[in-house]
Amino acid sequence: MGKKIRIAIAEDHQLMRQGMVALLSEEEDLEVVFDVGDGAQLLEKLETNQVDIVLLDLDMPIVNGQQALKVIVKKF
Repeated sequence: MGKKIRIAIAEDHQLMRQGMVALLSEEEDLEVVFDVGDGAQLLEKLETNQVDIVLLDLDMPIVNGQQALKVIVKKF
């Protein structure tokens, strides 16, 4: 087995987030590194966790997905 694809999930609806984690965790070549409920938590976690893919909800509280994406593009 090769290197796993590392994924972060940012979704404010907990049930949706849990479902995505459960589905993705079944795949051997995928690893959900973390999941969070808003963009501020996402940006904080990205400071200390390297991921390959971010599944990003655009409509979230505190820092929405569009704002978070702008920071991700510039910083990460």
